[in-house]
Amino acid sequence: MHAVLRGTAVNNDGRAKVGFGAPGVRGQAEVVRTAHLVAGVRPDEIGYVEAHGTATPFGDPIEVAALTEAFGPDAGPCRIGSVKSNIGHADAAAGIVGLIKTVLCVEHGALPASLHFTEPNPEIDFASSPFVVNDRTRPWTTDGRPRIAGTHATGVGGTNAHAVVAQAPPAPEPGPARPVQLLALSARTPSALDRTALRLAEHLERHPDAVLADVAWTLQTGRTAHPLRRFVVAAEAAEAVTALRGEHPALPVSTAADAGLLFEFDDDPWPPPGAGAQLHATEPAFRAALDEVAQTAVPVLGADLRDALLSPAPALTASIGPVAVFALEYATAALLTSWGAAPAAVAGRGVGAHTAACLAGASTPAAAVRLLAAPDRPAADPWAAPPGHRYLPVTVGPGRTGPDGSAAAGARALATAAGRLWAAGAPVDFAAMHSGERRRRVRLPTYPFERTTHLLTPDPADRTADGPPARSG
Repeated sequence: MHAVLRGTAVNNDGRAKVGFGAPGVRGQAEVVRTAHLVAGVRPDEIGYVEAHGTATPFGDPIEVAALTEAFGPDAGPCRIGSVKSNIGHADAAAGIVGLIKTVLCVEHGALPASLHFTEPNPEIDFASSPFVVNDRTRPWTTDGRPRIAGTHATGVGGTNAHAVVAQAPPAPEPGPARPVQLLALSARTPSALDRTALRLAEHLERHPDAVLADVAWTLQTGRTAHPLRRFVVAAEAAEAVTALRGEHPALPVSTAADAGLLFEFDDDPWPPPGAGAQLHATEPAFRAALDEVAQTAVPVLGADLRDALLSPAPALTASIGPVAVFALEYATAALLTSWGAAPAAVAGRGVGAHTAACLAGASTPAAAVRLLAAPDRPAADPWAAPPGHRYLPVTVGPGRTGPDGSAAAGARALATAAGRLWAAGAPVDFAAMHSGERRRRVRLPTYPFERTTHLLTPDPADRTADGPPARSG
């Protein structure tokens, strides 16, 4: 947030104008007073006015007279200037350029000089006004009060406009974040994608203290998703820079653009030590689903599944192991679904068949726990996806989560899985992924648009021996 637009007003001189292109005092003074009322500010709170500044002997005295009338006799000293002295007249864009300058002034606390000013127009009564021309660049100090400025503009035809711009409140500090972050990049061409990655790496090198979670949030929610995609998973800026400078293929969105997700659950007999501990601690959707299974399993197992499952050295028995695998598969599927990556179909074998049946609504976690914990557990009729449909398969299981079944556990594996799904064109709800976090947009390099030269060169064969190109027809 650069600034706050506190209030605006627009009016027209109407029948009071003396000519179609001539400004008037009354209409300008009224529009300024109205903007102040809308903004809820007093004139003595305003420290700077960006004037229309026509630099004409007739227009400037009328503008200052109108501003003086609107501010009244009790207004304190107020700096005045015009961007036209710096860049010239921007014609129809003059008003918006003045507003942009005003926003930057209140944001950065600096008042740039109005160039080429040597002495005021003798027709302007600055002595009786609260205004002083800002003839040199100076810091804008307010003794702790918010910086507030006005932007004034007039138009041919008697239209007057005024806006009150205030310093934005300080942005809240970002909250806790995941241990690893997913940086999502996309572009229209492979070369632009390479350039995007390189520019982001250079930016992170220049800003090593950047909050990587905010960088990830900005890339995920503040950039257009283009057909060629790439992603990086990193825990800190230095790791991200190394990965961004590495060789990565441009992944075209084709695999899942028109295909549903197929969650496949395998028959893992035992989960890795501590599997799910990190996700249980950091991911609410994973924790809620795992806790649901654990509470359901207490009467069957006679123990809390989490004591064994989340321990670095779990004591798994023949009855607890399959239930633990089921709990991890079920919780991981719930987490991916909460991120918008809901399956269109499910399939599984062994323990995974029970997970697939629960997600398909053909069974319940309680029924699955009873069957999996039984000493003479019957072999599970594998759960297969309906034929005749196009799917993007996603292997879900302890230490195997990902579209390619990558053997890694925890937050990094899930972030990598989400990146691969997004790169393939599958729906990933990044806002839902960051639900409950306090993130903010940050400034990052913009899209590297590529220039293409289109030049028509004459064909020598079309020219006569000593004259212009021959005509035909």
